[in-house]
Amino acid sequence: MPGVEISVTWQRRTLHIVGLAIDPEASVMQKGLQQLQETRVTRARSIADKLERLGVENVYQRAQTLAAGGQITRTHFARLLVESGHAKSMQQCFKRYLKPGKPGYASAEWAGLDEAIDWIHAAGGVAVLAHPLAYGMTAAWRTRTLRAFTEADGDALEVHCGSSNPADVQLSARAAAEFQLMGSVGSDFHGPHQRWLKLGRVLSLPATIPPVWTHPSLQRCLPRT
Repeated sequence: MPGVEISVTWQRRTLHIVGLAIDPEASVMQKGLQQLQETRVTRARSIADKLERLGVENVYQRAQTLAAGGQITRTHFARLLVESGHAKSMQQCFKRYLKPGKPGYASAEWAGLDEAIDWIHAAGGVAVLAHPLAYGMTAAWRTRTLRAFTEADGDALEVHCGSSNPADVQLSARAAAEFQLMGSVGSDFHGPHQRWLKLGRVLSLPATIPPVWTHPSLQRCLPRT
């Protein structure tokens, strides 16, 4: 099933919107993602400059090598910091260097919330707000976020995202029900360095929430039995 995860800037915060069952060749999606790719390159160069001022050598070129032709992300910078002996673990890298307010962090202006959802819908897909409890928001801000997402015609909420505990799942399920959103599940697995996550291991979606995989756009992508 073709999918995409789009970084969004909303109220000076970064959110992640997943697009499921998209047409990857849709021109509006291609154009939007190209803009974000250019933003990522600019941010990567800024992060590299900041880390070099901290004494790390040849940062951008080494990050390019680690990315192996793909996007350079903060994960690649964290890996080279560990390899350089500047931190003992990936988690420590983010905590010391790569999170907002830390010396290696560089902000970016991503797609707008309405804009990203419009790209997904124009590509025939379903828009899902990813890991709603992972943004460090208060309950009031989560409510504002979900209201904005719903008003922008978002379709679903990620109720379980791998590291969620049963209480988190119930909280997200109540939010999905309140805003009449479908529910999705996912492991949020990004690579083997995330030893605390297991690829494909998720809790069940509560029966009270309509599953996103019953959406007509996803049904067209699922194998027939």
